[in-house]
Amino acid sequence: MTSKEVDKCIHTGKMETAKAIDELSCKVAIFGEIGIGNTTTSSALIAILRGKNPSNLCGSRASTSHYGVNHAIITKKIAILEEAIKYHGASKMNGQPYKALEVVNGAKIAGMFGRMLETSKQNVPILGKSIALEDMTKIALTNDLLPPQGPALHMKLRIGKGMSGLTIVPLMRSACATLFY
Repeated sequence: MTSKEVDKCIHTGKMETAKAIDELSCKVAIFGEIGIGNTTTSSALIAILRGKNPSNLCGSRASTSHYGVNHAIITKKIAILEEAIKYHGASKMNGQPYKALEVVNGAKIAGMFGRMLETSKQNVPILGKSIALEDMTKIALTNDLLPPQGPALHMKLRIGKGMSGLTIVPLMRSACATLFY
């Protein structure tokens, strides 16, 4: 991606989120994304921005089936990430999230990053579980792009994408109703 494309993705994420918050009077945002390639892109971003070894970041998420974990897929993924990081000179991008997004072609993550920045600006909490969302939060916090705050609730749900946010909403409503009963 080019820097203009990264900026466009972030801007689009911000604008669409602002529009949704305004039109729907949102009190909470639930983020989710299609889970194809997220862990690879997220692993590359964290490796680049935090100087981490891809072998410590790549897990079995997409390579797990009812037959178990396919270690050959994980090994191949690690090798590809290591080669790409070496090729792009990742050490020059440490702490530069916009440049890293260009290199890893993180259009989806850049859009989510824009959504996250806009919800923070409008003081709208985010619910959900997503490796991409978690990584963007870490990047934003380490680059002083968001006020320091951690997750209010960490349930360690083993369901993906926006489903965990949808699961949490009724639980939060019940808890609030109980507290204010």
